Parts: sequence; structure tokens; C-alpha cells
Amino acid sequence: MSLYIRNLSSGDVLTYSLPILVGDVRPSATETVIIVNNKQSTEPAISWPVIDGKFKVLVDLFPGENEIELRTANVVTLLTLYLIPPRLTKFVRPIYICCKDDPGEFQGPDDEDRSPSSAVRRIALSARLVSHFICVKVHCRYDLHKYYFTNRVVPVWNSLPNDVVIADNIDVFKKRLDKFWSSYVFVYIFRAQPLETRSVK
Repeated sequence: MSLYIRNLSSGDVLTYSLPILVGDVRPSATETVIIVNNKQSTEPAISWPVIDGKFKVLVDLFPGENEIELRTANVVTLLTLYLIPPRLTKFVRPIYICCKDDPGEFQGPDDEDRSPSSAVRRIALSARLVSHFICVKVHCRYDLHKYYFTNRVVPVWNSLPNDVVIADNIDVFKKRLDKFWSSYVFVYIFRAQPLETRSVK
């Protein structure tokens, strides 16, 4: 069994801290999972599903060098990514406003942490996810008007239920997203630019 990452290579330098790794497991197995661990992190490794031999995993990066370990069955692949935070003079900063006479808890299930600190963590995670989606579309495509934030990210994000959106860390977000999408059938569409053809005389 072999594991291939298609969208990033070892040594790549990124400016966003929550990239998605897209790849294949060959030969494809009906039920396989990939365990992903950033060796610079103190968080436990997270397992991600492999569907029809293909996978997409979120990786939490830290500034500087990040050694990512991807493990499936008896195969281990190491990927080194570098995060250099961009030095921006203009940026969007999400804020959470609490009224003076209110504890600041947001609406949510009773068994969830609804404190202002939890809200800030959830907003930060959402902002990082949106940042990744925008960076990927802006840097990889030329027909950008089709992939503006409002056209691509908002409809998908708005289709998610509240318990997924308010997740306060990646692991909880992934588990809830997996549960929500477990009834969906995913179709991978690969598009290739047709080669120019000329008549040979």
C-alpha cells in the first residue's frame, strides 16, 4: 500500500495555518483511515476517513517547520511544511461583543461550553478555515470571479448545522462534520485541460 499527497510537497512554504492535504491511498481499500499527527503539536493524532482511495485531511500548522506524519495500515509518510505568517497591513479581525449587563453566553446546546472564551475559539477556527479556502482558490485559479468567497464558501458554510459551525476545535469540528456528511455520497470530479490538436501533414 502506498500513500500519495497531490496538492502539496515536502518543503512547501505556506502562509495560512490550516491547510487541507489531498491525496490517494493505493491500492484503494473499502474502509481505510489515515492518522495524521503534527510532531510539533501536543494535541493527539486525528484519524480521517479514506473514501474510494482518496482523502482530504486538515492539518494544524505552527510558525516555522512542521513535520507531518501520515499513517495508514503499515505505511508512514512524512511531509515537512513551513508556515510563515503573512505580514499584512490590511486584514479582517472577527470580534465577539458582549453587553455590559450580560454574561456573554451565545445560544447553543446546554451541554456545550457557551462562554465568551469558547465563542472566541470557535470564531478563530472558522476564520482559519475560511482563510484556507480563500487562499487555495486565489492562488490556484485564474477565473477568480467564479471562486470568490461569496460564491464558493458561504453556501457550503451556511448549509452546515449549528452544532458543526460552533465547534471549538478541529477534532470536534471534524467529528461533527463527518457525522453530518455521513449520509452524503461524495463524487470526485477531476478536470483536465484538453491538449491542443493539430493536423500533421
